[in-house]
Amino acid sequence: MNSIAKFKPIDPALARALLEFVDRRNLGKTVDIDGQDYVLSYISQNSNAFFQSRGLSIYFKTARSIIRISDHWSKSLGNERSRKLNCGSISGKTWILDGATDRISFDRYAGKYPWVMLAGKCGLASLNKTCDHWSE
Repeated sequence: MNSIAKFKPIDPALARALLEFVDRRNLGKTVDIDGQDYVLSYISQNSNAFFQSRGLSIYFKTARSIIRISDHWSKSLGNERSRKLNCGSISGKTWILDGATDRISFDRYAGKYPWVMLAGKCGLASLNKTCDHWSE
């Protein structure tokens, strides 16, 4: 499997703190958590009534890394039976969360059922080799 980059799990407490800041009006804005700045870079939300599916990925830039909090990953440890947290290629790209992490529940933008998400961090030098979404 060719991968964009391997994301390393982040502390679920940090992920929850970042999720508190998530609001479309905060895109491009910075939140300081424990002396570290995080910029809300992008929110990707989609749904498909025909397949009865939905997806949410949230991206923060911090220093020279990207944090991805998402309900779908190409591959994640400990979620082998999940078709979302181990869904294979996503839009032709492979997003791997390399290590076990706690699931995070998120209600915003959710509708009837909360999002079940995982969070990881990847350095820009590694990520930018095959993905040009962010500049170093």
